[in-house]
Amino acid sequence: MTVEERVGQLFLVTFVGNEARPGSDIAVLIRQDHVGGVVLLAANSNLYNGIDTPRQVAELANGLQALTMGGGSQVPLFVAVDHEGDGYPYTRITGGTTPLPNAMAIGATWDLDNARDVGQITGLELAAMGANLLLGPSID
Repeated sequence: MTVEERVGQLFLVTFVGNEARPGSDIAVLIRQDHVGGVVLLAANSNLYNGIDTPRQVAELANGLQALTMGGGSQVPLFVAVDHEGDGYPYTRITGGTTPLPNAMAIGATWDLDNARDVGQITGLELAAMGANLLLGPSID
């Protein structure tokens, strides 16, 4: 990797829109500036929380990865979402996913199996959508 590519890998950026077409702002950041990742946010119109949200997020994530790999990169893009599992405002993807209790409710059961099961559900659903970096839950 060149110095520019290595520096670009340090950046995780947000962008507006739900398309990863050549010539878009995010395409320029990926291909020209070699950013290392993106954060998907409903507030930036990256996704719309409806019944088909998982499909829509998967298509966007695949398009972003295609831009990355098509530009000659050997490093896949981080596709991050803030997903704590307890609905808005801490979970960005609420449409078409399994409703889950928040971390406090899971912890209150004192059952490690509950925590593992919720983590597994979250991980499987996000992986199916192309997300490979989870921002949450917060520990405070």
